[in-house]
Amino acid sequence: MIDGLEFAARYSLVPNSFGYCGGNNFAKIFSGYLKRKVSKKELIFELKKFKSLYAYLKTIARANKKKPFDRDVLEAFWIGNSLLKKVTQKDIKNLILDELCKNAGMDRKRAISSAKNLPKNILIHHSFNSLYLNFVGNSVPRTLSNFDNCRVGWGKVIAVNKKYCILDYALIKRVEKRYCLAKPIKRRFNRYVCGILLEPNINIGDLVSTHWGAVVQKINKKQLFSLKKFTYINFCHINTF
Repeated sequence: MIDGLEFAARYSLVPNSFGYCGGNNFAKIFSGYLKRKVSKKELIFELKKFKSLYAYLKTIARANKKKPFDRDVLEAFWIGNSLLKKVTQKDIKNLILDELCKNAGMDRKRAISSAKNLPKNILIHHSFNSLYLNFVGNSVPRTLSNFDNCRVGWGKVIAVNKKYCILDYALIKRVEKRYCLAKPIKRRFNRYVCGILLEPNINIGDLVSTHWGAVVQKINKKQLFSLKKFTYINFCHINTF
């Protein structure tokens, strides 16, 4: 199992490579960490530059009396686990208005509206950020395609080479004001991001997670169940129109 910081850094690297979030030197720092030339303290310092991510992690951690970079806190946000259920509606509204608006650049009018219309049973899984808030900042066009790219997706490997994988992958779609998944299609995902091979050992038949067009890691059946479960919970509570 990869350590918690590498786990978080893999998911963070992909949007960082497009300039969407994090510091300019993140790829270099993460590469150094993988080569054991950069300390955990240095990588945490860089991960804190992902202001939205860090805000989510602090909120989950506070609700569960944990630290933001504890492995189960990181997994709660990116994959999903029971820690999310301890985060209250008040916690989420404070996250939006105090953290994301004041510290992470979310437009105040959008923040107020998002907090006011917060669905009762929504959870601050990563899908909340992509599918409910539709991104914190304004640098990424708010299209269904980008919402799908941003969510942590999943698929089964049906072909693989050194540069990319072909997955059976289901895109999100809108049906009757709710998100759902379309019929799986064959779709290509990159293996390298900024010269870093995120998941070195991939074989046909493996289950993997995806983020912004890249394969992030192999996942087991328990992780797949959690990722689906918490994504579907938010699907049920987000009105898309």
